[in-house]
Amino acid sequence: MTVNEDRATQSEATNQSAVARYTFQQLLERRVEKLGLDLVFHIHVPKASGGTVNVLFRQNNFLVLDFDMTTADFFANIPEHQFLEAYRAPPPRQSYLLSGHFRLDHPIFRRTCVPHLVITTLRDPIDRMLSNYNFTLRMPHNPWHDDIVTRGMSFVD
Repeated sequence: MTVNEDRATQSEATNQSAVARYTFQQLLERRVEKLGLDLVFHIHVPKASGGTVNVLFRQNNFLVLDFDMTTADFFANIPEHQFLEAYRAPPPRQSYLLSGHFRLDHPIFRRTCVPHLVITTLRDPIDRMLSNYNFTLRMPHNPWHDDIVTRGMSFVD
């Protein structure tokens, strides 16, 4: 596919109306697609069990697309137009979890033309900060690792 054809396909997908995400009430009342939920966005808050959430979805036959923070994109393994095109087909479809450190105002939400769910997990803030401190202590590539190990940055700092 040429660059111009790719842009035209993306433009078509963008011009379709975005669909609102499922509400909590709809989930409680089981008012989701007859064949089940097949598109979930997981906003991964750092150090709040995001990896575990991804594993649980994989165990339930979801294909996980990880958000790439350097490109601000989910589509390293599958082109976006191909992903969106697959949702024009009737269910059953491949179930996807789009997961990562992204915001609720990400453009993908304006381009999503099927019902979907947005989830996240939260932790007690003190436990989360302690976990982050210990993680940083163990990971030399972390930006604050040297401050903790070499310069003696305490948990309170």
